[in-house]
Amino acid sequence: MSKVLITGGAGFIGSYLAEYCIKMGDSVTIVDSLSTGSYRNLDDIKHDLIFLHSPVPPDFSTQIFFDNCQFNQIYHLAANVGFFNVLEEPGRKMYENIRGSNWVFDYAKRQKAKVLFTSSSEVYGERFSCPFKEDDRLILGNPNEMRWGYAYSKLVSEYDCLQCGARSVVVRLFNTIGKRQTGKYGMVVPRFVEQVKNNEVVQIYGIGEQTRCFCNVKDVVEALFWLMNTDNTSGEIYNVGSVEEISIMDLMLRIRDVIGQADLKFKLVPYSDAYGCEFNDVMRRVPSIKKVSKAIGWIPRVNLINTLKEIIGDGQV
Repeated sequence: MSKVLITGGAGFIGSYLAEYCIKMGDSVTIVDSLSTGSYRNLDDIKHDLIFLHSPVPPDFSTQIFFDNCQFNQIYHLAANVGFFNVLEEPGRKMYENIRGSNWVFDYAKRQKAKVLFTSSSEVYGERFSCPFKEDDRLILGNPNEMRWGYAYSKLVSEYDCLQCGARSVVVRLFNTIGKRQTGKYGMVVPRFVEQVKNNEVVQIYGIGEQTRCFCNVKDVVEALFWLMNTDNTSGEIYNVGSVEEISIMDLMLRIRDVIGQADLKFKLVPYSDAYGCEFNDVMRRVPSIKKVSKAIGWIPRVNLINTLKEIIGDGQV
């Protein structure tokens, strides 16, 4: 049994990870500010874990809690996420992401714990050749463009993680979907599901031809767990995501078919109207997962259509 700390554990991915760790016999402590996460995400496991309502880094009143705990595994998921959320105050949100990560990595070193940092496919930036590989050169856009602030913060934290002196692993997550994900901050699948179900005009940002790969959250947390619990993963970067590529337009049509909504209406919304600023999108984003497959034998098991059926099936997004 491992003593596990999950930052951001009340969030969408974090709550699934907590469930998986508990199922595998770990003792789990969650720290979450609940700024974008929800305590409701932990309803099924709240009696099986310790929950601390706190920002990362913790304030003075909660620092003593960490000073008196011992963990041997730390999953760092806490971050400002979602384009609409980050866009509100991009400079401050970027600083908070970097500062929080720096505290976690320093704490992991002092605890002599292994730390796993969830980075993002955003760090690949404006690359045009797919699939994206972990050793590819990264091509980030101009810092004058608010589009890239989140990617910069994740990339700085990747470097900090790998150089912090603790056993560490970096995971670049690609689009992850499942029940409990909210569309409040711009996540495309729950937003489309809500609009189609309510017979609203579906808003597609950009031209709809951009492609993404959507991975079931249950597959993702299984990869996170085994990357943490495999010895030879320390000091490495891994992509985790699906390789099932689909355009955003076709994604909307798949959701329509699963819901059974024949009378579908949609419109293309320019990025400048959606975000209030110019936005250079990445037209294709497909991961190479050869490295993670070789390290832990992992491949996604749930395809997109079955994941959409899970999301839509009981009315919960």
